[in-house]
Amino acid sequence: MDEGILQLIDGAIAGDLSDEERRVLRRALDSDPAVGSELLEQQATAQALGVLLGDPAGNRRVVRSVLADLRGTAPAAFRAGVKRALAAAPGRGGAGARPRRRLAAARPRGYRVWRWVTGLAAAVLIALGALVRWQSDLLGRRWGAGAVATVRQVSGEVYRLSAEHRVPVKAGERVDIGQTIVTGARASAVTLARQDGSAFELAAATTFAFRQSEADPAPVAFTESGLIRAVITPRPPAEPVRLGTPHAAIRVIGTRLEVRVQAEASRIAVSEGVVEVTNLRDGATERVAAGCVCMAGNRLVVEWPAGARTRRGLVALYTFAEGRGRFVRDVAGMGPALDLEIPEPGAVAWLQPAGLAVRAPTLIASVRPAEKIARACAASDEITIEAWIRPANITQGRVWERMPARIATMSASASRRNFELGQNLNTITVRLRTGPDHEKCLWTPYGSLHPQLTHVVVTRRHSGEVSFWIDGVRAQVGTYDEAGTRFVPHGGEPGRFGAWDAGMRLALANEFGADRAWLGEYHLLAVYSRALDESEIRQNRAAGLALQDRRTALPPP
Repeated sequence: MDEGILQLIDGAIAGDLSDEERRVLRRALDSDPAVGSELLEQQATAQALGVLLGDPAGNRRVVRSVLADLRGTAPAAFRAGVKRALAAAPGRGGAGARPRRRLAAARPRGYRVWRWVTGLAAAVLIALGALVRWQSDLLGRRWGAGAVATVRQVSGEVYRLSAEHRVPVKAGERVDIGQTIVTGARASAVTLARQDGSAFELAAATTFAFRQSEADPAPVAFTESGLIRAVITPRPPAEPVRLGTPHAAIRVIGTRLEVRVQAEASRIAVSEGVVEVTNLRDGATERVAAGCVCMAGNRLVVEWPAGARTRRGLVALYTFAEGRGRFVRDVAGMGPALDLEIPEPGAVAWLQPAGLAVRAPTLIASVRPAEKIARACAASDEITIEAWIRPANITQGRVWERMPARIATMSASASRRNFELGQNLNTITVRLRTGPDHEKCLWTPYGSLHPQLTHVVVTRRHSGEVSFWIDGVRAQVGTYDEAGTRFVPHGGEPGRFGAWDAGMRLALANEFGADRAWLGEYHLLAVYSRALDESEIRQNRAAGLALQDRRTALPPP
């Protein structure tokens, strides 16, 4: 705002404007709503001064000096204002002092002391005002020089809301904390740039503001409604940029993302980097990677694109995409490839465009020992076995003899193994070696497996906790009694994989030296040296479900 207009506002409040000055101020009030807002703010300040000075009408110089210095931000302006206020205060010899003799009879005892105290109080008020403004500027410098952001580009109708007025926004203006920016409904947009190179592009029909709370002074780029696209310059992890919506809190280290706010939910689409999103309704938090979309509202939902499988801790991966031949290739890319050989090609059929159907008993085994699996899992004491399978039937395995059909096994014989994933009728079983002479066999309840394409995941954590996931739903874990009729829930127990035999091989569809044949279709098999969490399991399943034909294999990562 023009400095001359600010001086006219101060003079109007102090009551010493000429007729010409009053006409100039009135024209400014009619043409610029911001002038009216400033006038109201200064009137409120003048009322506070009236309480402190006791008789503001006789101290116009004090009032004008205080009003001017409250706008100042530099320490020099503050010090000069204090001096002027003290010099102009009644009883200190200032120009605003009244003749003492005329009112001497009416003054109570101690009047001079009281007037001196009120003058000092006015100086304290100036100090407080300057201090508040100085702190505000410090906060502004965290995001830019004296402001949170600067208007870089404007198209269409873009306004700044101020005291129920809409003030048009122009390129080059600063945007401070608490100022609300609104874009028009059609073909309107504005770009707000920060000094560090980050930018926020507001699309049409968007309401946006930089907010700040007393508990946390760090600014929040808050989108009340509409759509923004943010490009955040990489920052230290301890100083993330924070975004907000009515439904979510978003922490960004450095990335590109899009935030769309609707009535019931907020949609966060990440195109570069990683964003942490917290759902305000239930406190659930997800780390959303590039290519993913997160919906925050009644609950937090993350959508992963096709093929976006998690790779951390991946040791072996088979997608059965070869289409022909005697080998199933390990495409994990971790260490030496652990390829599987098909000794009886007539017992299997390659599916198109991908997949392998086992139609007769056979043993598909690794050419070399699965040493990389044994060493990686022994180092972590964790494992995840993941499979996309379609059982040929739900009568495979012998429950009472505890002889499940082998879906996958790392073993030397029917009684010596590191791990085993199997099927017993309509249940899934897992066996894990957790000591030199200790093995645990765990099951899912009867009826948990069906003869259809199924996503099966088994995880074992360092604590000993074992979990089964069937089609994205966590299944109960336990054992059956000797009669095979009573299911006993089991939460797992501590143990170590240090005794695993690195000389054992990996096999599918049967057991070494025994008849434990499994018939059905393989569409994916993966082994991780860590326990995947729930979000990662859902991510991997979503990658498979995204394919139009669920019979095809998942694409290699």
